[in-house]
Amino acid sequence: MHSPPHGPSGLRHLVSIALLAGGLSFLAGCVADGGPVESSSRPTRPDIVVVMTDDAGYVDFGFTGAEDGVTPSIDALAARGVVCTQAYVTASVCSPSRAGMLSGRYQQRVGHEFNLNQLKADREGWGFPPEATLLPERMKAAGYQTAVLGKWHLGSSEACHPNANGVDTFVGLLAGSRSYRQTPGAGMSRRLQRNGEPIDEPEDLYLTDFLADEAVAILQTPRDRPLFMFVSLTAPHTPMHARDPAADLERGSRPTFEQRRAVERLMVAATDEAVGRIEAALRPGTLVFFLNDNGGAINNGSDNGPWRGMKGSKWEGGIRVPFIVAWDGVLQPGRRYDLPISTLDIAATAIAAAGSAATREEEPLDGVDLVPYLSGDRDDARPHEWLFWRRGVASAVRRGDWKLIRSTSNPDVLIDLANDPGETVNLAATHPEIVAELAAGLAVWESEMVPAGTGEGEVYRRNQIIKHRMETVGREAERRLP
Repeated sequence: MHSPPHGPSGLRHLVSIALLAGGLSFLAGCVADGGPVESSSRPTRPDIVVVMTDDAGYVDFGFTGAEDGVTPSIDALAARGVVCTQAYVTASVCSPSRAGMLSGRYQQRVGHEFNLNQLKADREGWGFPPEATLLPERMKAAGYQTAVLGKWHLGSSEACHPNANGVDTFVGLLAGSRSYRQTPGAGMSRRLQRNGEPIDEPEDLYLTDFLADEAVAILQTPRDRPLFMFVSLTAPHTPMHARDPAADLERGSRPTFEQRRAVERLMVAATDEAVGRIEAALRPGTLVFFLNDNGGAINNGSDNGPWRGMKGSKWEGGIRVPFIVAWDGVLQPGRRYDLPISTLDIAATAIAAAGSAATREEEPLDGVDLVPYLSGDRDDARPHEWLFWRRGVASAVRRGDWKLIRSTSNPDVLIDLANDPGETVNLAATHPEIVAELAAGLAVWESEMVPAGTGEGEVYRRNQIIKHRMETVGREAERRLP
């Protein structure tokens, strides 16, 4: 096995491969720092809260460009924290994105490459491999109380259950989505539960409010240990249900984009109120992350603004997400950070904040502790020189400002993100040497991954190929390709 590309030894290996392959000097000198970086000046063992929304568009929040004023609480969090303008998830669909974030490692290292088929998710082997380590396990080992609220989507079998993977308190659903209303006939994976036991859902249930209630209750309960909490909201993922049932868009109907957008804004407004309530219940000095799980979806009225592509693609609209890190007394409020970071970094940052060396020798993290970078202590370095993506027939790699997208039967696509952030011009033909350099790095990274434990349907494979053609342009074209 080669050394992992995320750390110094792996990237030196990339350099040697490149040089042996014919003088690909672009890789030389790209050795990056990996793993948590301790700082003696910051407090340790704070509460750590991660809030994730589901399928929101990049400009669905005021701090990223929305002008309708429906997210004052989230915008206030951005104002007191650091906004990362080039934040990436590890996958453009829900389950593998969560797996990368919650493990701090590329999910392909353990074969969790595709979205879960919910009809099979309760079977053994369908879900994040239970022998691999998730962040709640690491935080629990560091002496933290752990809680996950909301959407799990990492498997419904007993071995994949949150309580079997380091979570002290789980309140939510195991599946990837469900009604926001009371659903008495729902199957166990979609039924709300508390630590494995079904919850009697109230008649006036609105899921976003319910999850906020549960989060606030945990935050306000006296405890003698620090808390790690992941609040995995389902909004604004479909179904399109607003707090007022009269505004719901029912399955089977054919609403216009404008109708979907109107309900999506109501869902985002309710999400903002939930975030505000959670924020008000935090202990002083809590480390807070806010982010979305992938790009805006094709079916929920979300808006990715300037970015090409949507959920499911390797274009920026599929993998670049809103991202805030706030830590009072440690990170300067109102700062923007404009270099690429990854949701892989949440685990490394949390572990460093906990003052714990909870990285398992056999499972090194692919992320870095963000605090030295976001605080300005590491202005001389990039958190990541390389970032990688793969889901079956489509892969991508970013190195510096160059991005390469490769998909079965399509020509390579090379983008200069510094000069073409909208990804409108394919430079592969004019810069074949850069294509070769990025392809070499991608090949080494792929050599470290394992075969996917599950597959995905032919329709998704076909749509991924079509999505990544230069001629597939515009949201309406994307919306025809789930």
